[in-house]
Amino acid sequence: MDPATLNALAEPNRFNIVELLRNSSYPVGEIARKLRLRQPQASKHLKVLADAKI
Repeated sequence: MDPATLNALAEPNRFNIVELLRNSSYPVGEIARKLRLRQPQASKHLKVLADAKI
C-alpha cells in the first residue's frame, strides 16, 4: 500500500467510511447519518479518500 492510502485510512472516520462502502453505495447524507457525522465532515473525508484513489 502506498503512503497516501495509509495516511488516508489512518483516520478512523475515513476507515469507517471505506468499511461502510465495501458492500453498498450510499449518498453522502446517508454516510453522514450512519456514521454520526455532519454532512460537510463526511464530504471532506470522501474527498481525501478520492484524492488518495481509494
